Amino acid sequence: MTRTCSLLTTPLLLLAGCAEPEAEGTSNFSATAITSASAGGSLGLSTLDPSASASASASASASGASESDSATDSDTGATDTEAIDSASDTAGTDATDAGSDTDATSDATDSDAGTDTDATTTDATTDAGTDTDTDTDSDTDNTTGEQFPDGAIFVHASLGLDSNPGTAAAPKRTIQAGIAAAAELPDGAVHVAQGTYEVDYQNNKYITLVDGVSLYGGYKADDWEKRDINLYASVIVDKSASAGANIEPNRAVDGGSGVGPDTVVEGFTIQGGTGTHAAAVRVNASSPTFTRNKILGGKAPSLTSYGVSMQDSKAVFTYNWIEAGDAAQLTRGYGVFCTNKCEGVFDGNYIDGGGGASQTYGVYLVSSTAALYNNVINGGAGTSDLFAIYLNLSAPVIANNTILSENNLGYGIFATSSLSAARVENNIITAVGTCLYEGGPSTKLASVKNNDLSCTYYAARTGWDGKSHTEMIPMETSLKSGGAMASGNIKLVPTFVNQNGGDFRLKGGGDTFCDLSLGGLELTNLFTLDRDAAARTKPWSVGAHELDGACK
Repeated sequence: MTRTCSLLTTPLLLLAGCAEPEAEGTSNFSATAITSASAGGSLGLSTLDPSASASASASASASGASESDSATDSDTGATDTEAIDSASDTAGTDATDAGSDTDATSDATDSDAGTDTDATTTDATTDAGTDTDTDTDSDTDNTTGEQFPDGAIFVHASLGLDSNPGTAAAPKRTIQAGIAAAAELPDGAVHVAQGTYEVDYQNNKYITLVDGVSLYGGYKADDWEKRDINLYASVIVDKSASAGANIEPNRAVDGGSGVGPDTVVEGFTIQGGTGTHAAAVRVNASSPTFTRNKILGGKAPSLTSYGVSMQDSKAVFTYNWIEAGDAAQLTRGYGVFCTNKCEGVFDGNYIDGGGGASQTYGVYLVSSTAALYNNVINGGAGTSDLFAIYLNLSAPVIANNTILSENNLGYGIFATSSLSAARVENNIITAVGTCLYEGGPSTKLASVKNNDLSCTYYAARTGWDGKSHTEMIPMETSLKSGGAMASGNIKLVPTFVNQNGGDFRLKGGGDTFCDLSLGGLELTNLFTLDRDAAARTKPWSVGAHELDGACK
């Protein structure tokens, strides 16, 4: 199935949603400008200090892991990207084999061949006030009032030349050339004008990040003082049309080696290629921050597509739209595939498993202690099984998300293996199939508290006793008997402002919505903002968006 996705914006982040299916064969994304249409308004820099958002994102993550070029995966539970449980189980039969998952996450070795001569846009807006230089070579962004430091390098797809110095008047042509130049400067950053920047992973031309060099897209092609990532899209497209491997997929942007969270990628559309294993972003042994990007998996014709493929990483992803590809005869699609010491933070994103594949996954975690906060996570449009969140050998924190699974073989959260022990709190999980699924006697979710479990078939299938539950009290009793903590869960059909249009804010009104707007646990030790970057207020709401004033 191919779906049409529209981009909605709020003052601080991107929202994405999928409407009714289009005719088969229609591409669900084009490598052009990001459009905006919602009550939230356009996404302009007048309402956001990007450097502030970057530092806030970075604070949520630990320091970056060092690169291990021969990174051999020690995980015994899953073979890297191809190591996926066949998941032939269906929601109604409770036949999932927890112990049969042979996925063994094999690490990818990043070649880091960052000699990209293709233009890829990057654009940096660095903090005003930190530049104490008196040079005259600094510009001002009239939408933020911030000063660009002398370390800024400018890139322009059509007017630039890589032989240029990289000034606003004489920009570089390719992003990688901009990165190389910025790396030689104090506090270097790359500012990228609107346009399409083609890369080719198979010909060793792709974006490789360098620690300390941030990339900022969305500058108007003929005016560096104007930046709007919706109006002036900076688009990076991988043109690779063949090859790619499960542990080394083709990719448009590579996380580089030992890159830390202070390295920010903001304001781009990043599109994967069409090889057999294709990703938009690949991060291995590196931990950069990606914020406010549109990350679109490759349209792999036969095997695997990833929006984000990462391992051995503490990378931070905030306020992005991340989606796997949508191609006929695709085997598997992953919005996010995160494996082997995956400790990333995903906060405020829209994540989708894509379409066209037999199996689609919004988020697939192996050997992971990742944090999933305030996201809208959609399992995609798989033709057999779809999983909003799939857990193997993983113990993530899953809090205040809105989780969707939209066919009768769909699962909200599917856990397999004895080491999967997720903390599941304050989520809205709505699925045609099953909300929570424990795959076998030794599989358990560690905590299931204050969630709205609104699913057509079952609220939960508890692994220790193999029973399926439709009501909250028997479910909680069974979960506790199996060793989990469980309390405060409800079963209420959520009403969103415009689900088909991608607006998953709760619609207020009626006493029943008190259970959603006032029913969440306070989790200030984990985070304090919702998906709109608005403050969570006591008592917290359930789901990705805070809803105040709904109950009187």
